[in-house]
Amino acid sequence: MTGDRLEPAYHRLQQRLVEAVDKAYALKISRLVPTGWEVRGIPVPRLRAIARELRREPDLALARQGVDLLDRAFAGHNREEALVLIFAIAAEKKQLTPSLWPPIDRWIDEIADWEICDQLAMGIAAPIVAGQLDLVEVLVLWAESTNEWRRRFALATAAALNQKGRAHVAETLRICAAVMADSSPTVRKAAGWALREAGERDPEALAAFLVQHRAAAHRTILREGSAKLDPAVRASILSE
Repeated sequence: MTGDRLEPAYHRLQQRLVEAVDKAYALKISRLVPTGWEVRGIPVPRLRAIARELRREPDLALARQGVDLLDRAFAGHNREEALVLIFAIAAEKKQLTPSLWPPIDRWIDEIADWEICDQLAMGIAAPIVAGQLDLVEVLVLWAESTNEWRRRFALATAAALNQKGRAHVAETLRICAAVMADSSPTVRKAAGWALREAGERDPEALAAFLVQHRAAAHRTILREGSAKLDPAVRASILSE
């Protein structure tokens, strides 16, 4: 889509963001956002509200232009733009199809923090993968990537495969298998999260998986992944 056709929606988005800036929040959140990303200072609940409001403005055609606008947000490394557009796209359930996978692939290369990583994974990638489980093969490969944010993205998507009525435990465990000894704290945290979500659906499968991988697994992943299992089962998994 040409820049000229994007401009009305882009400028309307900018206007809403300027109006919503919270300077006190900006000081707080700027410490958590990686260097190189622009931070205006708007809390996530307000960003979600802006996304809903913009989607109700039919002249903006945000549903059709969202991907192009999100390309711009990621290229410009703008936190608030990216999050608003992720929330807006995620709400367009009929448009969450594998056609979005190439954009997702390129957006991941710009990710540098857990907030945008996890929102993109949970809101957009997970519903797409749940509808086309062949994409799990891609997530397994991403879980082996040298890019820690690509690994985290695969795990955040895996976690969401067992949320909102979805139940894809075997697929989640396949993705997690690649990172059980991961050296990155942010990846290990996501692995524990994904495993807990799988265990909510099938605790027996999770327990068997953890026993299978116990010898090589990082202790943090075992501890966090088993957190919701039966105490006796968990104690057995964590025993030396």
